[in-house]
Amino acid sequence: MEKSNKNKIIIGAAAVLVAGIVVIAAILVSRQQKEKRYYAQLQNARIYITNMDYDSGVEAYKAAIEINPEAAAAYIELAEAYIDMGDYTEATYTAELGSLKSGSRSFEALMNKLDEIRDRGEVVAIDVADGKENRALDEVRENISVRYGMIENAANFCYQEYVNTYGSATMSKTSDEEGYRAKFQGFGGYAYFKNTSENRNVIDEATRRPAKNAKPYKVVVTSPDLLFVGYGESVSKARLGQMFGIDIAPVYDELQKKYFVEFEYMGCRIRLETDEKGNLADEPVLELYPLNLIKEDWVEEETETEETEEVETFTLGSFTYTYDVTSIVIMGENIGDLSPLSECKDLRELVLISCTVNSLEPLSGCSSLEILDLRRTTGFSDLSPLSGLSNLLYLDLHSASDVSDLSPVMGLSLKLLHTCETGITLEQAQDYKEAHPDCEVWYDNHTI
Repeated sequence: MEKSNKNKIIIGAAAVLVAGIVVIAAILVSRQQKEKRYYAQLQNARIYITNMDYDSGVEAYKAAIEINPEAAAAYIELAEAYIDMGDYTEATYTAELGSLKSGSRSFEALMNKLDEIRDRGEVVAIDVADGKENRALDEVRENISVRYGMIENAANFCYQEYVNTYGSATMSKTSDEEGYRAKFQGFGGYAYFKNTSENRNVIDEATRRPAKNAKPYKVVVTSPDLLFVGYGESVSKARLGQMFGIDIAPVYDELQKKYFVEFEYMGCRIRLETDEKGNLADEPVLELYPLNLIKEDWVEEETETEETEEVETFTLGSFTYTYDVTSIVIMGENIGDLSPLSECKDLRELVLISCTVNSLEPLSGCSSLEILDLRRTTGFSDLSPLSGLSNLLYLDLHSASDVSDLSPVMGLSLKLLHTCETGITLEQAQDYKEAHPDCEVWYDNHTI
């Protein structure tokens, strides 16, 4: 009996081993087939490019990338093809995407080449299938990134969370189709609520108040500055595609007579107005549609209503906030004293555009701060209070004309530093770039 059991164990182990070998072999075969298809597309692309058929070559490179998005070769050769075609925006986007997806350091030489082309500002004559044409060099870098916190909040916040974060709301009915529009005290946009056949209890028609766990079906952002860090006057098609990881394909809206791109991202359906080429339009419509309209997991604490009345608040400009605020966006106000911010330990984003302030000293206590946007803000010159903010990633000083000394922030590892139209010298900006080569440093309206 004992011998029989041993035989069964041996047979079972052998079966498992054989099955494992079969699985491994299948994986290896699959990888080999994938690699074979990848290199076949790569070879096709090279033949097309050699024969000056750039359109077919680009499509073949894209097909190779689709087969293996983590391999560097197709990205590099596609970017080189775009350079030959004079499309430096697509070349830069392809190179940066390839570097991100593959994790390869082989893109460094390519990016240096693009930087040199941009710095020369030359016009390149090229041969394409339809003849010769001249194309001027476009700006290939944009110091813009997405405010992920804004999208995350739009996707997840219910009515009561908006109230808790931004303050009370003024409700108004816009139309039967759009429902009710909420303007929260400290929020730079509008949230729309309405009852539907699927969700009949979103809002009380008698009191015009949404249910506490109801989420707006639409959030309208009133300024691109609220959705993008470092927004200037526009965002290119290439940069939009890069930031959201999508192919930009604008569709014309016959009703609104405008072009839009729509896509799903971080729990929202996002709708952005663009021009016909896919570049973000001037003063665009920016809409976020949460995919899930009821916050099932939200539970109100029994004492929350009573405690809400007693929560300590502070005023900054014309806005009122609680001390646990995570994001503040103010534009065009004479703020003066920032001292209440010294107690805002959870503040992650502070955007003060075209404002006046007395000093940045209170910010030394904002230990969670990641984004500081002070474009066109004046009244301060000393950056020393920022020196200990180890979580700070984005510092935009564009046109903060009183600032002339960058040395206090030399120890910070920023991802983006904007020094255009300040008193900061080129030498200081270059010193920072040398100390932090991974940071995107801007000076005199171009990157260093």
